[in-house]
Amino acid sequence: MYPKILGAVPVYHAVEPEPFLNFLVLSQATARAELEGRYGVRWCVPGPKTKTVTARNIVSNLAITGELDYLFLIDDDMVVPRDILDHLLRRDVDIISPIFFRSVPPVDPLVFTFDRFGDRVPYYDFPKNALFETPGGNGTGCMLIKTSVLAAMDAPIWRGEVDAEISEDIEFCTRARSLGFKTWCDSTVEARQMSLPVAIGSPHYEQSRLTR
Repeated sequence: MYPKILGAVPVYHAVEPEPFLNFLVLSQATARAELEGRYGVRWCVPGPKTKTVTARNIVSNLAITGELDYLFLIDDDMVVPRDILDHLLRRDVDIISPIFFRSVPPVDPLVFTFDRFGDRVPYYDFPKNALFETPGGNGTGCMLIKTSVLAAMDAPIWRGEVDAEISEDIEFCTRARSLGFKTWCDSTVEARQMSLPVAIGSPHYEQSRLTR
């Protein structure tokens, strides 16, 4: 039986045209994948005006109670390749994201590691075109999570910014890693985050590095 996935797009504000069209293409691609017996996706769009942490808790609980295999989170300002799930599913890991970057300066990668002092820092020298572990966690703008990870976590699964130094994304990854799960990034596939009028990606990151 193919993997069953809940795809969730929390929407707070109106969605910009490029991400909206991208979601249409993505839903068409996942429908074809189901016809071909590769995986099946059911989509959920919480919102509007629903806090992201609330929406993530709603869809996480739906994935658990629906006995689905994965939860695929994608923010409403992301642009992703139509075959992104093919890339992420074949890695068969607990928690995984494509590579993507902050949409506002500094344009840093939203995957993290720790420096020699033990401080969490962006993974600036991340491996290119590779699967690699992210000791400091990932941003959750685009993330595939095994439901077994969600089921193992105490409620609420998503807890908001409980620490001023970290977001709810990193807090989630930190707790998941403390339970023995691992966070990963697949840099063979890239997502882009809108910063009008463009979607920010690796060329903007490389340019930002040159100007620092």
